[in-house]
Amino acid sequence: IMAMHVVYSPHDLGETTHNDKCNRPQERKQLILDKLQTLPEFHLVEHTAVGAWALAELVHTPGMVAFLRTAWDEWVALHERRDPGFFADNAEVYDMIPSFVPFQVAPRDGLQRPGNSVLGAISYYASDRVTPIYPSVAEALEHDLGVVEKAVALSLSSESGLAYGLTTHPGHHSCRDQYGGYCFINVAAVAAALLLRDGGFDRVAVIDIDYHAGNGTASIFYNDPRVFVCSIHMHPDYDYPFTTGFPDQTGGPDAPNGTLNLALQPHAAWEPAYRTAIADAMARAAAHGAGAIVVSMGLDTYERDPVAAPGAGFAIALADYARIGEVIGGHKGPIVVIQEGGYYLPAVADCAAGVLQGIVKSRSQ
Repeated sequence: IMAMHVVYSPHDLGETTHNDKCNRPQERKQLILDKLQTLPEFHLVEHTAVGAWALAELVHTPGMVAFLRTAWDEWVALHERRDPGFFADNAEVYDMIPSFVPFQVAPRDGLQRPGNSVLGAISYYASDRVTPIYPSVAEALEHDLGVVEKAVALSLSSESGLAYGLTTHPGHHSCRDQYGGYCFINVAAVAAALLLRDGGFDRVAVIDIDYHAGNGTASIFYNDPRVFVCSIHMHPDYDYPFTTGFPDQTGGPDAPNGTLNLALQPHAAWEPAYRTAIADAMARAAAHGAGAIVVSMGLDTYERDPVAAPGAGFAIALADYARIGEVIGGHKGPIVVIQEGGYYLPAVADCAAGVLQGIVKSRSQ
């Protein structure tokens, strides 16, 4: 059986850093690991080395990367200057220091800048109040960078060409200089950049199958002709991120048709909407000449996932995830899968296994 390498860091397994009813990233990682270690198609690779912060600077501004690296320590150092307007509403309190969110999100009108204070920096770099800075966030992100670096290396060196970077935090909502939507560093974008840098490919593609638009990834590569980005998601008229991910956003002047937003309607199911969309995505990636594929694997498309806005949501059944994977696995070059969202914990591991087994099945044929 052709094997897919599953790269993960054990550093935060068993840890809970969010008192959020939906976003439980460490628990999601543990559930997926527990499932995959029982299946013969997967070779688990425990990876304890952290990645260099310079990897994040392949796709993010140095200022935002520096902020993520030091924000918690700077927040702690404010002591009595910690304004309650910056206290997270839904995150744990650590040693009586609340997790850190922006008091307000700065408009992007060209007059804003992060300033010299961590209060200004978080107001500039954060896009919402639901992605808190917590004590071990920098450590988690270093490990996520290490995981994606190792996954890309294994996709390039292994016989199967298949690797899954099981990161703690998703990343696809993070833009070049702004983070949010439970995302900090856009690890899928880092993977694409590494495939270009280390794999010798002229062109690669990112296929985003998360329920929400991969707005950060699209933004980062919007004017980069080397990277085709396709996001299959709920139409932004119905759900987050609401203001981007529209079908008429097709790429910048240097990358015409380099972005494909397949924005589906509420209650989209495998037949016919999703089957057609994933086939279109892979056909366009092939037409782009992508030598390698990055898959942003969000699992919140599941029919019972709790994060959908009222009246929205998809109707993807458990059996459909293997079908999605089989279509993706038709690509002949390296495939790097990166974990994104997925919030219905009783089924998230089975959904992940379905996609990954589908990829392996196609590659083995």
